[in-house]
Amino acid sequence: MKSELKQLLLFKRAPKLNGAYLLSLAISVVLALLVGAGIMLASGHNPIAGYGAMLSGALSSKRAIGDTLAKTATLCLTGLATAVAAQAGIFNVGGEGQLYFGAMASALAGAALYTGLSTQDFAVLGVGVTVEAIGGIFTVEYLGSYGWIYLVVL
Repeated sequence: MKSELKQLLLFKRAPKLNGAYLLSLAISVVLALLVGAGIMLASGHNPIAGYGAMLSGALSSKRAIGDTLAKTATLCLTGLATAVAAQAGIFNVGGEGQLYFGAMASALAGAALYTGLSTQDFAVLGVGVTVEAIGGIFTVEYLGSYGWIYLVVL
């Protein structure tokens, strides 16, 4: 067990930031935009106007930029959680369900514990994380399955 943990912690990745890797990223983005444009054309909408509205909605004001960054950070942290689980050898495709499960628990706790104090934020965050952890432990230990079965359906 100790040697496996040591190997996991000392795992070194080969550097991926080379020309071929950047080219594959660029091709992926262009293909995704083209598929989106094809879907918009097939549904009778103008792709240029659609992508223009997406950019103006996301970057048109300080509030819009803040909202975009908040949503992006949430999704990036969800992806990071999935990557950490993958490094530990656990197949987890339920990250989005875990995110929603914790968000619902945090919203309910925030509504129930509303005091107007800034310390309430930390309590609500703790409730959300705790509920997510309990949900994951429950699905693995008591239902005999990985959390993704439960959380993908959620």
